[in-house]
Amino acid sequence: MVLARREDYPMGMGRSTEFGNYTDRAVRVVVLAQEEARGMMHDAYIGPEHLLLGLLHAEPDAVQTALGVWPDDVREAIMRFASPGPLDTSASFPFTPEALDALKAAQRASREFHSDHVGIKHLLFGVLSVHGDRLDRALEHAGVDRDSAHARVMAALAQGRSTGRGGATGSDRPPTSG
Repeated sequence: MVLARREDYPMGMGRSTEFGNYTDRAVRVVVLAQEEARGMMHDAYIGPEHLLLGLLHAEPDAVQTALGVWPDDVREAIMRFASPGPLDTSASFPFTPEALDALKAAQRASREFHSDHVGIKHLLFGVLSVHGDRLDRALEHAGVDRDSAHARVMAALAQGRSTGRGGATGSDRPPTSG
């Protein structure tokens, strides 16, 4: 099953751009983040909180394991601290500097843990590596111990490295052509 088609990539990007080494599941998370921003009427940006919402939607069990709290608690906290704005359906959805930092941290984690592709755990690592007002307040409100969560993701990535998968799970395969 193809999880993300070329035409579904965020902001019209294809595999030849920044998301070229993302697994299909990781691309799907970014697409879901864009949809979450749109659904919250955040037409001006995609922030790290939207990336986390994309992760929660795509991989709730992985997020629960990493954060140590129920995904619904995190979602509720994010919604509490992210107020809707005016909706402009023609607007593009640029990433905030914090979201870009999260994506860059995911890329770095992929390299550091010897993976050719950015997967779900790398994205979660990236989101936990950045600070943004709404994200920080939401994680704190949900009872997430960021240091412990970060350590759990690092351990999962290291375990993936020792098995030669670089943190990718069996369900988080490299991208398919198409």
